[in-house]
Amino acid sequence: MLEPFICHVFTKQDRMNTEVRKKNERYLKRLIKTGSIGNYLFVSAKTGEGIDFLKQAIFDADIKGHGDRIRPYDLKTE
Repeated sequence: MLEPFICHVFTKQDRMNTEVRKKNERYLKRLIKTGSIGNYLFVSAKTGEGIDFLKQAIFDADIKGHGDRIRPYDLKTE
């Protein structure tokens, strides 16, 4: 079985000023160093910021033949 792709998505970026965003990015870099978080994206549905990156991450994570079956898996047949 393949490992799941986990990406933290932080929304409402249109409501956040640059100072707060920079502070959050510093906190995220610390979390990355400790291994608590891996992939992350900042997006705003209102302005469209980061939506292209989010779509690309979803398309890149779509691996043929993986996730085609309905979950939860039937452990008897696996």
